[in-house]
Amino acid sequence: MDRLVHRVCVAKDHQQLALFDSASSWAPNSLTFIDGEWAYCPAGKPDRHEWRPVEARRYEEIRDEVEERVRTRA
Repeated sequence: MDRLVHRVCVAKDHQQLALFDSASSWAPNSLTFIDGEWAYCPAGKPDRHEWRPVEARRYEEIRDEVEERVRTRA
């Protein structure tokens, strides 16, 4: 098993940066494991994803690229 991200969530309402609230009963987790591969969701939401395959890359690379895109669209 590699540690590369193979999928990115493109669900419209998931294209925001994850915010952490320590008082919340739920904390965002941007990475999840789907069919033996790592997947990244910018919002870190637990459900209703639309996964799109991407060229496998390190988490940091995917995160920086997606978060820059989210910031420029805001």
